[in-house]
Amino acid sequence: MQDKTDELIQAELELAGCDPEAVRLMEKHRITRLQDVQPMEFLLRLFGKPVLPRKEVVAFTGKAKSGKTFVLSVVMACCARQEVLAFSRPDIRPLRVLWIDTEQSECSTQEILRDRIVPLVGMEQFPDGLFDIFNLRMLSWQDRQRLTKAAIGWYRPDLVIIDGIADLVADINDAVESKQAVENLMRLASINNCCVACVIHENKSMLDRTIRGWLGTEVTNKAFEVYTCEKDVNRTFSLSQKLTRKYDIAEKLYFTVDEQGLPQQAGAPAVRRGKGRKQKPKANDNGHQKDIGFSEE
Repeated sequence: MQDKTDELIQAELELAGCDPEAVRLMEKHRITRLQDVQPMEFLLRLFGKPVLPRKEVVAFTGKAKSGKTFVLSVVMACCARQEVLAFSRPDIRPLRVLWIDTEQSECSTQEILRDRIVPLVGMEQFPDGLFDIFNLRMLSWQDRQRLTKAAIGWYRPDLVIIDGIADLVADINDAVESKQAVENLMRLASINNCCVACVIHENKSMLDRTIRGWLGTEVTNKAFEVYTCEKDVNRTFSLSQKLTRKYDIAEKLYFTVDEQGLPQQAGAPAVRRGKGRKQKPKANDNGHQKDIGFSEE
């Protein structure tokens, strides 16, 4: 009886000039108000607000040498340690991390792991088995793209960090290629139930805070969250939320780097006004500074 009904429906669709297979595929993706859809799960919190959701792409941007990789080192450390600076992990279980470095040398990647991430976590507590770190700088963009897809599917990480996404395409100003690259990462994040955090540079002009190329446009449009990293003349670094689809974070995280090369949370730098006058950091309703500090890149 059901087969007969299906045949009649297909015949009606064909008469109406519709593609029956396309309609069936469309129905598989229907959303209703009573549908049992899994709620969003966030990997970490920043100032107590949920960040880095599973099945989504997140972007970390800024000028060159503005602290992007340093911030993500703190994020990676928090995947193994319950709290690092203003980041915290709500789940007691540590998270598996896949870090794909395409920009720095192998030596630099190892130094960041050995001299920054491990000390932030603690040598005795560091879970080597949960960190999969690769340097693909010497490979072609095609191989980087292919290996990234394979690694996400094989290692099944909770958090993927791609530093940087521009090295997965031949031309960041190619609209079709950029769209495909971002959509592929969105698909991988969804299929593998992980969060993909991408590093991408802003344009070089100090007056232009937009992300570079057509790739930057696609990332801005499709990312669930976009964060901006900055560095001032006194080597005070900051992290702020630029865009989000859900939880607004007004606080800005400031940080400096100590003699051991580790981040130390810091207060908001004073802003000069007129001759030698400094503006005090704004306070919130509780009398505390609204902008809270962080440490160096």
